[in-house]
Amino acid sequence: MLAIQVDNEGGIKKKYEELVNWLTDDPNAKITKLTRDHIQITLLGRTTSTNFFITETFGGVEIEWTTNLGSLGIHKKNWTFESGTSNEDIIEVIGIYLQEYQRKIFGQ
Repeated sequence: MLAIQVDNEGGIKKKYEELVNWLTDDPNAKITKLTRDHIQITLLGRTTSTNFFITETFGGVEIEWTTNLGSLGIHKKNWTFESGTSNEDIIEVIGIYLQEYQRKIFGQ
């Protein structure tokens, strides 16, 4: 059932193409793992690392964000979106959260 849910959309990378493109917009961001129902995107800095995990679930998608900011520690957030949620809506929710989080952590 899950395989059909992803395969009918052209695969997970195609199904979440806009989201993947947005998350890999930084030249240091790379897809480091790709399976039928899961994508891992890794962004490595000199002293930091960030990972996004996109996992197709029954009835939706889960996005996990984990970042290691060195002396500022490890930070995590999970989102769950229902099936049919547009890439644009997912990007908006995650983008707003990350902007607010950046302001909170770095005072910007």
